[in-house]
Amino acid sequence: MCFKRKCFIIVCGVSIFILNLFGGLYDEWQYRLKIRFSAPIPGVLTNIPILVIFNTNSISGFKYTDFYYPATGADLRFADSNETTALNFEFQKWDTNGSSYIWVNVPFIRSTNDFIYAYWHKSGVTAPPCTTNGATWTNGFKGLWHLDESSGNAIDSTSNKCNGTVTVSARGVTGRILTGYQFNGNDNKVYLNMTLGTTVTIATWASKASGAQMLWVVHGDNPGPDLWFPGNGVIYLNTWDAYNNPFCSEPANVDQLHYYVTVIDAARNIAELYIDGRRTGTANYKNPSGSPFYISKNGADYDWAGIIDEFSISSISRASNWVYACYLNQASNSYFCNYGAVMLQSMPVIENQMPTNITTTSAWLNGYLSSTGNSPCTVSVYWGDTDGGAPTSGLWKATNTWAAGTWGVGSYPTFHATGLTPNNFYFYRYYATNSAGHGWAQSTMSFLAGNVSVSVSDNTATESVSGSDKAVFTIQRNTSATNYPLTVNYSFGGSAVYGVDYTVNPAGTSVTIAAGMASTNIVITALWDIYTNESTETVWLSLQPCGYGIGSPTGNVISIVNAAEQPYASWQYRTKITYIAPINESMSDFTALVMLGTNIPGFAYTQFVSHVDGADLRFTAQDKLTPLNYQIEKWNTNGTSLVWVRIPTLSVGKCIYAYWGKAGVSAPPCTTNGATWSSTHRAVWHLNETSGTSYYDSTTNKNTGSKGGGTTPSTGGAVNGAQTFDGSGDYVDCARTGKRHHRRHQEWRR
Repeated sequence: MCFKRKCFIIVCGVSIFILNLFGGLYDEWQYRLKIRFSAPIPGVLTNIPILVIFNTNSISGFKYTDFYYPATGADLRFADSNETTALNFEFQKWDTNGSSYIWVNVPFIRSTNDFIYAYWHKSGVTAPPCTTNGATWTNGFKGLWHLDESSGNAIDSTSNKCNGTVTVSARGVTGRILTGYQFNGNDNKVYLNMTLGTTVTIATWASKASGAQMLWVVHGDNPGPDLWFPGNGVIYLNTWDAYNNPFCSEPANVDQLHYYVTVIDAARNIAELYIDGRRTGTANYKNPSGSPFYISKNGADYDWAGIIDEFSISSISRASNWVYACYLNQASNSYFCNYGAVMLQSMPVIENQMPTNITTTSAWLNGYLSSTGNSPCTVSVYWGDTDGGAPTSGLWKATNTWAAGTWGVGSYPTFHATGLTPNNFYFYRYYATNSAGHGWAQSTMSFLAGNVSVSVSDNTATESVSGSDKAVFTIQRNTSATNYPLTVNYSFGGSAVYGVDYTVNPAGTSVTIAAGMASTNIVITALWDIYTNESTETVWLSLQPCGYGIGSPTGNVISIVNAAEQPYASWQYRTKITYIAPINESMSDFTALVMLGTNIPGFAYTQFVSHVDGADLRFTAQDKLTPLNYQIEKWNTNGTSLVWVRIPTLSVGKCIYAYWGKAGVSAPPCTTNGATWSSTHRAVWHLNETSGTSYYDSTTNKNTGSKGGGTTPSTGGAVNGAQTFDGSGDYVDCARTGKRHHRRHQEWRR
């Protein structure tokens, strides 16, 4: 006989619950395990593969001998929280003597209350097709390589089956998840016959050994792009353009395994690098389309040295919350996944659910009967203003019991508790029993018969290079309701982007007001971003239902504003100039040459308001606060302009910023008064004069030199123009430049 699955919606007061007349997909399986995703992740994740790890030591009641087919795990299944949808999964490793690693495609994760179920012990079944056909890896995956093979090809777990040809020094080395490949920097690589599009996300775990260069590369020996670690402490998105497209600095312990995720997004015209779940830098977009693709690099130069594990390529741009979730799930599985206790399905399984419609005098106490076991069950809810523990304790103040059969599989028992004392804490726990045994909800649920609200004590956070300016949300409850801790849930919204425009402390979307305290703070810290002239952005915090009532206001807003102290915030354009040449020591008060032109992506002289002479050009130090003195040696709107900038501290990885695009300003005095050159410069002659007999000193000393002999102008100088000396009486009279001792002379000559 075949039954169609039916459900009825029953409305009781203001509570809605569903009665499933027939059980879940896997009611005939003997054991069940609830796996909740307990790590707070902003936003919603859909169809994301999540790593689940089974181990007898870490999951209460778990035993491989409880599987009907323990040698293979063929009777393992997964379902969503409603137990109505089977979930695709893949075995990475099944080990009855240790830990088993299974990837499960989870339909959505919206909060720390979302969960799935695992089931086992059922005869006459085989492993489903999803365990081998790649169905676990959907939603944009082009390829996923675990890199744990002991021989042969690197197997692609997706349905594309783009297996890689392997040349590595060692396999089976300890990786992030099980084992990975060891690359030795001498033509070690994995060749993938894969064609990429204009948008990709490339993710992997990797450690860097001495001599490592390119972690991956498109096109092999052609100009990339590639993710390049050239050894100067900086990571680049490289297209054979030297050091022109940096992402960020390497991690301090780059020799350890880190999770590197590169997002190259054609629609947004940007490249992003995430390290260990956090966006650490951006770079100019480089088109990754083409083939083939190499993990490491083809050839004996510039390839990778170190360990690589869990490599994936996606044809879409992964969002920051996806990257963060993948990192947490793989780096700290026990934090991301909360494994409940294994339950026998012959006995009833009941859980507490969050109370709803809480007021100061009433609340609906909710449960969830996920299984009645093998016979109808009686359901009870025990409640009161103290936690009574077990049903036989006699400590519960009140009980409500429903006769056997009142509630079916998948139903939500609910009881309207009234007559509550305002601003008191209350507790409840559901209990179910049938002919096979009984089951308690795993823990007591508590709630406050009172309201919480959110206020703002400082409603503006200004972008600051130090990251020190903060705004504060305050979550508060009644001062008479402080005898227990209270966890409050909330969500964020607004136009500001988490991780780009601001950070949150504490991180996540819940906070606990400690016992004895009436309030707690959520601190929003503004971050610098790449925009100088953007409008004010907002961060909304909205309270979400939990074990309390929601008072007024139910949410509040703070503003993220551009730094008022930034001297050039109103300039329209900005570029970052990073010093990447290997300098062995830090130099102070150094005047460096900056070249402006088409070597800068997106640069155009027409962007200057004073494009004829560059009068609206400005520079700041790395802090974006300190204006820097500069001198324009040559302004060339048809080519490259040469500008000397006085930098407070210069070392590898340090940067300065150039700004332009501002009306109503004139060139600052430093461009002509010599302030670009420190007092240790007695004189600086560019020698680029094309006529006359004077050679002008750019310092404040103004030691003008005089032409002697027959020197002639030349266009063959190292920097702009020069003078030609014929070796027969040609010289420049430099006048007196000060004391003669402790003097250093520098020049370019040929």
